[in-house]
Amino acid sequence: MDIKELLQRYAAGERNFTGINLSYKNLTGIDLSEADLSKTYLRWSELHGANLKGAILRDARLDNIRLRHAVLDEADLRNANLDEANFESASLKKANLANCRMTEGSLENANLEGANLQGAIIVD
Repeated sequence: MDIKELLQRYAAGERNFTGINLSYKNLTGIDLSEADLSKTYLRWSELHGANLKGAILRDARLDNIRLRHAVLDEADLRNANLDEANFESASLKKANLANCRMTEGSLENANLEGANLQGAIIVD
């Protein structure tokens, strides 16, 4: 699926995008709030300033993703692969990061207020 089709389907009210591959895409500023992106591939994608509030990213491959200044409040990132992900200045208020894995990523200036980090593996 390309970005144009994704945005058209989202604008039409579709929210289930489970398992799609958006790796290596520039999705800067995209609004996919409340979308189900479970098991998606977003590896090496740019989502600077994206709105993913309440999105479901459970079991997603988000390694090397760029989410600087993105909004992921109340997002579900359980079991996601976040290796080398950049969440610099992102908002992750009340996000569920349980059992996710992040090695060599960045949470610099990220807001993790109320986030669930139970079982998460986060290593610099």
